[in-house]
Amino acid sequence: MVYIVYYLFSTIYKRFRVFNLAEFFGMRFGHNVVTFYALSGSLLLLFQVGVFALGGGKSIAGLSGLSVDQSVLLFSFVVALYLGSGGLMSSLLTDIFQGILALTAFCFLLPPFLWEAASGFAALRQLPPEVWSLYSEELPLSYVTALIFSATFGAIASPFLFSLLGVGKDERAATQCAWGHLW
Repeated sequence: MVYIVYYLFSTIYKRFRVFNLAEFFGMRFGHNVVTFYALSGSLLLLFQVGVFALGGGKSIAGLSGLSVDQSVLLFSFVVALYLGSGGLMSSLLTDIFQGILALTAFCFLLPPFLWEAASGFAALRQLPPEVWSLYSEELPLSYVTALIFSATFGAIASPFLFSLLGVGKDERAATQCAWGHLW
């Protein structure tokens, strides 16, 4: 669903001829909305970076046996290395590094260990059906629906979205930048 929203809104955002959403809000609503958007966007991105660092650190800790604190530091150091190149080169290096990591680790290195830990496909099929459900008593369907709605329509107001669309030379390229960067 998020991809459809990016596809639909990317051409609209490209036609605004602004470099970020705060600039658009400034033209449309004034300086106070720009300040509010800058503060709320900064807070959102701060929490997002923290969640990603903690998630990456916990993944590394689970795979390597390091503590979570050490893993978060290692994760942050690796991210700092390829972000240090700056600009579009940083985006290119990020995508290459994460693409190779995802391809090798998640497609080739982890599945044998996961199958062994799960005792094979037959053991997975014997698990109760509620294990495979997307919602449960702790996570009701209304909560899952709200998360999907929030992620879908909140994504078009993300502070970083215009930078993804701004690198396209025309509306078609902007559309491809919007959904292509999400892979």
